Amino acid sequence: MWNWSRQPESDAELKEWQECYEILSRISLNNNKDILEWNDDNREDFSVKAVRLALIEDRGDNHPPEFEWCKWMPLKCNIMVWRCNLDRLATRVNLRRRNVNITLVLCPLCDEFEKTVEHLFYACPMVDMVWSAFSDWCNLPIFMLLISKTLWKFTSSRI
Repeated sequence: MWNWSRQPESDAELKEWQECYEILSRISLNNNKDILEWNDDNREDFSVKAVRLALIEDRGDNHPPEFEWCKWMPLKCNIMVWRCNLDRLATRVNLRRRNVNITLVLCPLCDEFEKTVEHLFYACPMVDMVWSAFSDWCNLPIFMLLISKTLWKFTSSRI
């Protein structure tokens, strides 16, 4: 039935193939016209909001921290803070976690600590100078932020 270019080479590949085969064996194809159908018990009509709410309900306890988009910030800033909040920025530690071949994960600015999101924005001594200049430019007192959520809450409360 299947004509593979190569056979599974490891136990993990074989297990994935078996799971895929079991899922596909339960599907029956026919010659009827294709239709899209929204099967959600709680809502009658399809909407993006309904999908979002269904996904939120389905994720259970394993979900990222809550995030509120800031309407006065540019979209690209919102997206960067959102990715920061999810720990999805391309820091050296995150790239290594995604199996990118990186020989050195230390911060290139200070060469002391691993380059994580927290280190990149708050813990690096070189970043202190940037935050200080930013505070001066915004005419705000110098502040020390420990985690990404604190920055977001601070900016959101200043509206």
